[in-house]
Amino acid sequence: MDVYMILNKRGFFSGSLLLCLLMLSIGCSSTGIRKVDNISERFYRVGFSILPPQEAGWQVKDGYKRKVSFFKKGTVPKSSYVVMAFSSGHTLSFDSEKEYKTVMGTLRLSLEFRPKQNVILEKKASLAPNVGKYCLKSYSKMKDFGKKGKASAEYLLLENFGLICLHPADKAQLVNIAVSYQYPPGAQDGDIESKVERILAGLQLEPFSVKSSQ
Repeated sequence: MDVYMILNKRGFFSGSLLLCLLMLSIGCSSTGIRKVDNISERFYRVGFSILPPQEAGWQVKDGYKRKVSFFKKGTVPKSSYVVMAFSSGHTLSFDSEKEYKTVMGTLRLSLEFRPKQNVILEKKASLAPNVGKYCLKSYSKMKDFGKKGKASAEYLLLENFGLICLHPADKAQLVNIAVSYQYPPGAQDGDIESKVERILAGLQLEPFSVKSSQ
């Protein structure tokens, strides 16, 4: 079944989830950003907690009960990292993990991809049973021509890594973490996949009774 038919059949995402996913695709404002002072200190949010990336030089956008974002410039000129983790309610239901993979994988890619400035080079999604039931890992790589669009000869490469799970304590809640890395062609900043895996490993699903730290 087509993913959009599934969406219409099962219901619609809450406005808060759509807003968060839209922010993933268009970026965030730079207000309220500060330096990460202690990489051993967890950030607790509704339904999850996360460690900052385990290296120096990261900044955090804090102050939200359900969301936290981290930013860093790469070692290569014109390269940068963005990490966003958030939780949100939704009104969808899924008949199976296979359907969950189809719907969430397609929706995630559609929000990362901007047709006027991106060319998709690679995409994949797979269930992550080692993390939990109804957890999906996703990956996409694309050319990003920026605001000038595809008519421009210059572009950066953009790699997006994601993990999105239904919360085991409440299937009406989603927990999502996304890592984006942008860099010039031929100038990748070291072993990105290992770096991303360490970031994803810092995410923990938490009982909803755990208070958010802001």
